[in-house]
Amino acid sequence: MAPALVPRFMLLTALVGGALACLYLIIGWFAKRPHAPDMAARPRSLVARVWRIEQWRISRQGSLPYGCAIAAAALLIMSSG
Repeated sequence: MAPALVPRFMLLTALVGGALACLYLIIGWFAKRPHAPDMAARPRSLVARVWRIEQWRISRQGSLPYGCAIAAAALLIMSSG
């Protein structure tokens, strides 16, 4: 990444991270904690697996996956040319 793009990258990372945090707050209101019987059956689809993992992370008040925000900002910077 060119040094001139670093401020834009930092701004985009903060914006995407803020949007991700808001999304997690909203999901936290609606997501139920997965129970032991629910954990026994393995979901078939990737989306269902990710949803279960994120429900678990939110219910345990785990850390926000900020690496996703950093990667998204980097992809936005690289795709804009």
